[in-house]
Amino acid sequence: KIKTHTPPKLKGDKILWKNNDQNIEGYVFDGFIKKYIVLQFQKKYFLNYESESSKTISKKTEFESGRWISTTDSLAGIEIKNGKWIHFYKTGEGEKTDVYEFKIARGYIKEIGAELEYLAITSDRSDTLKYAILEYSNELLSLSYIGRGNTLNYVPEKDKEEEKKAIEKESKDKDVNNFPGTDSYTLSNEGKSTIYDYNSYKIITTDYRHITGYPDSMGEQIKTYSKDDESVEFTVGDEMDEFLFRGIVQGFMILRYGGMSAPPGNWFYVFDLQNQKIVFDGFDNSGYQILNSKIEFYQVVDSPNNSYYAKRYGKFTKPKCSEKIRGVPPESIGYVEKFIYDIATQQLERTGVYDCAYFQ
Repeated sequence: KIKTHTPPKLKGDKILWKNNDQNIEGYVFDGFIKKYIVLQFQKKYFLNYESESSKTISKKTEFESGRWISTTDSLAGIEIKNGKWIHFYKTGEGEKTDVYEFKIARGYIKEIGAELEYLAITSDRSDTLKYAILEYSNELLSLSYIGRGNTLNYVPEKDKEEEKKAIEKESKDKDVNNFPGTDSYTLSNEGKSTIYDYNSYKIITTDYRHITGYPDSMGEQIKTYSKDDESVEFTVGDEMDEFLFRGIVQGFMILRYGGMSAPPGNWFYVFDLQNQKIVFDGFDNSGYQILNSKIEFYQVVDSPNNSYYAKRYGKFTKPKCSEKIRGVPPESIGYVEKFIYDIATQQLERTGVYDCAYFQ
């Protein structure tokens, strides 16, 4: 349960999930968090995936030990090792990891009205997350989070020699960039810090766990230095914000919430470096992407659990989605819309592209 402000207030551009005592405009939940689930799949999609045998490792899914890198975040990935499912995130000093128990099961999934093979991972808090296995091959590991329908794609991690050759080849062709769609930079490490050297700024990030000495500390200290004005230097956010640096686009820094959150959705922020303030925040359900200095993501526009969204976003032509959510009670159906935020102009565009959502 969270305490709500009446009317909703934005306090210091922060949301403190540890304390659960602040809201951000657009996310007022009548005292309780309402989880929404985007069902982007169709039943036949899952029923047909096993027929693809040309690349599959085995008919019955048996995960082999190995490391996989996310196709949307080159610093994040999963490792299968010693019978454990490990989520990792690469930092300048090493890796942050979360270790889970996992098993492969088959059963009836009420959200899609079908029986299928799925991956179940369990945390130390006994929370179980279920993922449909869309593809497991030598080239791709594709999972769909059954709770929301988001597709998560991973490719095998290159070994150190392959990675070294790839980096050398890439450095000849273009600048290093781990954040697709953002400005290029030169990357280096100094002690426990990572340095991103841009044309106009130098960004130095350090894990807060190295600063505080507490292994449970999350997020990064993000120090910013202007090359155009040497007197300008500041730190973006603090330990309570739990920000992660995600690149720069035309003088605006992209930030990610780095605290505890259930996959796959997460907060992201746009920080104006010149004026030193957050100018936009959003919650992406299936991962955002940046194209031509614009952030594309999906936003709730109609929720059966909260009339706020309908009042804010108004009426729209709802898509036909009975095939996607067959068997789901009508009172649990809501909708999301694709939004595009133009970083340069700071304008938010509604595209009119809608999808069905299942609300619990």
